[in-house]
Amino acid sequence: MLLQVACIGSGGQRPRSVPASNVTTAQAAPVEIQRLEAVDRGPGVEIDVVADRALVWTSYRDQDGNLVIELPNAVPGPELGDLARTRGLVSAIDVERLEDAERPLTRLVIRTRDDTEHALTATPEGTSLRVELYPAGYEAPVELAYEPLSEPPSPPPPAAPAAGPVVPAAGDYSLPEVRVQGPPVTGVAASRLTRVEVLAADEETLIRVAGDGEFAYTAFRLENPDRFVLDLEGVVNTSLRSTVTVGGEVVEQVRIGQFKPRPEPVSRVVFDLRTFVPPVIERGPDGLLVRFASGLPPVTAEAPPAGAIEEEELSRMAEAPPPVETPPEPVEVSEPMTEEAPPVVVEVPEPAVPAP
Repeated sequence: MLLQVACIGSGGQRPRSVPASNVTTAQAAPVEIQRLEAVDRGPGVEIDVVADRALVWTSYRDQDGNLVIELPNAVPGPELGDLARTRGLVSAIDVERLEDAERPLTRLVIRTRDDTEHALTATPEGTSLRVELYPAGYEAPVELAYEPLSEPPSPPPPAAPAAGPVVPAAGDYSLPEVRVQGPPVTGVAASRLTRVEVLAADEETLIRVAGDGEFAYTAFRLENPDRFVLDLEGVVNTSLRSTVTVGGEVVEQVRIGQFKPRPEPVSRVVFDLRTFVPPVIERGPDGLLVRFASGLPPVTAEAPPAGAIEEEELSRMAEAPPPVETPPEPVEVSEPMTEEAPPVVVEVPEPAVPAP
C-alpha cells in the first residue's frame, strides 16, 4: 500500500504520518539508511531515501519553514552524509543522528530557497521514501500514459438494426474508438492503482493490473498504431513505474499514468500491441487480469520427423514386386560381304605361220 501526504510549507504542530504496516518494536535492530539523493524535476525536486528494511517516518515544518523528516530506529550508513546543492529549489539536506536511551533516530532537515509544498510517498515494502517538493502554489502537471489524442467518442445511441452503427456488446472490442463499459462493481471499489506486472509472455500474454479493490473500468481499442486502453474510474495512480516492458508476441509494453486528476480521478493503462488481438479481462477483488492469446496463426500440420521420408520410401520399395527381367532381343548378323576381284584376262598370242 502506498501512503501519500500533501502538506503546505508553514509552521505549526508536528503532524505524524506513520504507515501502520511499518510499525516496529523498540527492540528491533536499527534500520540502515543506505542512499539519499535529490534530482531536479522541472521547478521541483524529488528526494529518495532508501533503507535496507522498512522505515517509520514523521514529517513536520520547523520554525524556519524547513521540512523535517524524522526516522525513528534508523541510522545513516557509513557513506551517508550531508547533501549540499548549488542550484535548484533545495539548497541542502542535513543528516543528523540522534541517540537516546531507547533507540537511535535520524533526522533529515531539507532546506529550500523558496517556500514549498511537498508530498511523501512510501513503497509497499516501506524500504523507500520519496519526497516531492514544488514551489508554493505550483500545480504539478499530470503525467499522461498515452499520446495526446482526442477523447474517444461515446457509443452512438441505439438505432434500428437496419440502420446506424452496431454498438458492441460488453467485451467486444472489434470496433476502434468505441468505449465498452465493464461490469458494475459488486464489492469494495478500488481507489488506487498500485502496480502492473507481467505474469506470462509466451504463447499467451497475461498481465495483472493490481489495486486496492475492484476496478470500475472502461475499455476501448485504438489504431495506427494498435493499442488497447483501460480507463480505471475513480482511481489514483500510485504505481512506481510508468512503463512495463512485456516483449511478447502480442503486447510490446504497458504504459501507466494519471489521465484525469481529482476530484474525479481516472488512471489510464495503455497496452502497446504488435498486432491487435481481442483481450479477455477477468476482474477480481484486488485487480484485473488481462489475457491476450497468441497472435500467430495456428499450425495445421506438424512436419514429419527427421528420417521419416526415407523410411517411408524404403518401405514402399520393399512392398513393390520385383521387376521381371526380359532377355534381350536377338540381333541378326549378316555375313560379311567381300568385294569380288575383277577377272584376270590372259592374252595368248597366236602362233606364227611360216611363210611358204
